[in-house]
Amino acid sequence: MTAKLIVVGGPDKGRAFNLRIGESFAVGRGLNTQTRLNDPTVSRLHCEIVAAESGIVIHNRSSNGTFINNVPVTQHKLSHGDLIRMGGTHLRFLLTSVENTWDENFISDETLEATVPVQQPLRPGMLPSSNVVSQPPTKPLPQMPRQPEYAFLKPPLEPDELGRIAHYRILQLLGEGGMGMVFKAEDSLLQRLAAIKVIKPEHANDQESRQRFLREARAMASIKSDHVVTVYQLGLENEVPFLAMEFLEGETLQKRLDEAKELLPLREIVRVIRETAAALAAAHDRGLVHRDIKPDNLWLEKPHGRVKLLDFGLVRPPKPADWFTKPGWVIGTPDYMSPEQARGEMVDFRCDLYSLGAIFYRLCTGRMPFTGPDALSVLGALVKDEPVPVRTYNPDIPVPIADLIARLMAKSPDKRPPSARVVQEQLWLLEKKLPN
Repeated sequence: MTAKLIVVGGPDKGRAFNLRIGESFAVGRGLNTQTRLNDPTVSRLHCEIVAAESGIVIHNRSSNGTFINNVPVTQHKLSHGDLIRMGGTHLRFLLTSVENTWDENFISDETLEATVPVQQPLRPGMLPSSNVVSQPPTKPLPQMPRQPEYAFLKPPLEPDELGRIAHYRILQLLGEGGMGMVFKAEDSLLQRLAAIKVIKPEHANDQESRQRFLREARAMASIKSDHVVTVYQLGLENEVPFLAMEFLEGETLQKRLDEAKELLPLREIVRVIRETAAALAAAHDRGLVHRDIKPDNLWLEKPHGRVKLLDFGLVRPPKPADWFTKPGWVIGTPDYMSPEQARGEMVDFRCDLYSLGAIFYRLCTGRMPFTGPDALSVLGALVKDEPVPVRTYNPDIPVPIADLIARLMAKSPDKRPPSARVVQEQLWLLEKKLPN
């Protein structure tokens, strides 16, 4: 028995992979995966496929989930014709003992109907893995039903659509988390691309989730900055709230770090931190505290890598009446969280400065300030321990930059710089002194 995976939707559409009996395959966007996908919405290790004589089994390894025929699975024995979805990538599983001839019409809009959007072909620089085969399979499989998690969309009117929200043509799923999904879309009136964020239907009737979504939209819309994503519209479609934003091309800082084989140039590091400080200054001027500054939430926009701050889902608005979290709640990402967040204390803008310092530390040293076998260990270390000085790991970092990182990461908020605007200005001066 032999089998193949055919990519029928996503950035790698048209690629195919052999599955050989007796082998296991790691699938994801990580450099060490045997079946590497060029999809930023796929986890570094998204799933593993074990091919044995008794059957071929897929194991989910991603918190974002792996879906077989639109049903989330932890472990699943694959059957001929199964549609696998991870992030924005769709793959068809084929037993080649069943389908042993090939027909290019297999990957057609008619076959995939509305389940899979039409995607761009493999782009220059996207290298196929060693087990790629060149042909697609033969007879069209039975048409798959419309994906139930997209039931809030209006029906598609054109072949390249998943459906519609208001006057937006929904083209592709870009990513999803526990509460929401983000789609690539086209504004049919202004004829420009947009990103559409929606609450997942299962959370749409939860009043707290809706209020958080509204709070995020208002926070982003209130900020005037070249370094914060622009909001176009907030609306409601089939009782599901949606947020239309500018569509960004590029990659997250986290993806850039995942793929980098060495530290970024120091001038680029300082620019990224300076532009992030500018975004924070604009947010803090509006009384907003982001509370989740991390590389996954910093977008490097093409073509020059301009920083755009994303995801205000944990933002703390200026009015206490609008706060959802209470003292004792730990909110944020442990690796970049401030000590006061880790202790569950009430925070102000200075917690964002600490997180900025933690990113600065990571960029300059290639290491996290604190490590541990689990999140609880990391939280304990950042509360009680001091990070190893930056220049211990990288003596090429100028003393003024190392000193600024140390001030940003001071345990006491009172010892950190007085504002993000001050940090931005200091970085301007430091950047001018760096060699070209």
